[in-house]
Amino acid sequence: MLDFDDFSKYRILMFYIGFIPILHVGYIDGILMKYSSISTEELDKYSFKKSLYIFSIIQLFITLIMSMIVYSTLGKSVYLYICFLIPFVNISGYITKVMVLKNKFKLISLFNLFLKIALVLTALIMMLLHIKNYYYLVYAVYITYILQIIIGYFSVIKNNEKSEEITFSSELKLIKTGFPIVSAYFISTFLLGLDRIFIERSGNLEEYAYYSFAYSLITIFITIFDSLTVLIFPMIMKMEKNKQIEFFETSKVILNILFSITIIFVILIFPMINIFIPKYNNSIIYFIILFPIIFIRLNYSIRIIPQINALAETKFALLYNIFCVFILSFLNFTIYILKLNFIFYGFATVIVLSALNYFLEKRIVTNFNMNTFRSESHQLMIIILFLIVYLNLNTYTYLFGVFLNIVMLYFFYKNNIIKITKKIKIKG
Repeated sequence: MLDFDDFSKYRILMFYIGFIPILHVGYIDGILMKYSSISTEELDKYSFKKSLYIFSIIQLFITLIMSMIVYSTLGKSVYLYICFLIPFVNISGYITKVMVLKNKFKLISLFNLFLKIALVLTALIMMLLHIKNYYYLVYAVYITYILQIIIGYFSVIKNNEKSEEITFSSELKLIKTGFPIVSAYFISTFLLGLDRIFIERSGNLEEYAYYSFAYSLITIFITIFDSLTVLIFPMIMKMEKNKQIEFFETSKVILNILFSITIIFVILIFPMINIFIPKYNNSIIYFIILFPIIFIRLNYSIRIIPQINALAETKFALLYNIFCVFILSFLNFTIYILKLNFIFYGFATVIVLSALNYFLEKRIVTNFNMNTFRSESHQLMIIILFLIVYLNLNTYTYLFGVFLNIVMLYFFYKNNIIKITKKIKIKG
């Protein structure tokens, strides 16, 4: 119902929300690292109230400075609305991390649903009232974060009495611990969105809308999977080394199986877009090219980053993320200068993110002294196979690629699949 210009601005706002967490400079992640090893019963005595108040004041000050800079340079624009979201996003993030520590997973699930439900309801009201302005969706985002903060505060912060004494050195230590983690998160998010930044700079808002719509479909999955990271990290921290290795190996097989099954059904997205949103039919090609990002990101969020954090290898992850930013920036800048088709931005993103996962995983297996030649060979063959499919994309080559991937999956992981199946039967 929105025109391409309004939809593009709305997607720009939702895109840059992902970068806001860098402005807590690792404080929230430092809290998660510090308290992850403490039992839930002991943590239930903590209110985290004083540190939340100090954190909120700092976030409001940052918002004021950022808003003044943006307003003086860009005026009243979508970027100003992004600045106003800074305290809401980060305070909500603080409360969510406390929920993770206190095992309030049902409440976290509710928080994750809030925003999507609010946007759906707002969109339905806009359709009924024939409103075609993206500002109403922005207001829904603000209201959602405010509700999250109020509910979270009274659920996990206010009612407990015990608080640790806050000192400058203790707060600085939290930032020192958490900064590499939030920096790695920020850079990985930056990597995931670098293509859209270049497309946005091209000034072609209609094509940006097509590309961004494809990312909207991808983001549905990524949002769900990213939320699992904070749940898995405390679990891994409590595991013995042999259990960590078993989880790392088994989850790899499960993800590859899941990917192989899911790509069979990707082709169903074509008629759905043609029937319900025909004006975004041009997004289909972008969706197919970007689709592997779902599982690249899932592998990164569920397996690699929690394990990197548990092994205290965050500095290495940060350095490699930065290196990948330079590589992807160079590729995207080349595409931008040569004015190549926007499809090439998708290619570059998939290839660089795959390389990022590969080298971070190599770091982990070196720590565990594991032999991963078989899984690495499979990953390389998948990348080559799908690059060939993309370069000659039609229904037949796509289905052929799907078939070959399933054959490779069986060849590489037959024994693992049998082992996992037996475990499921025993537990059943």
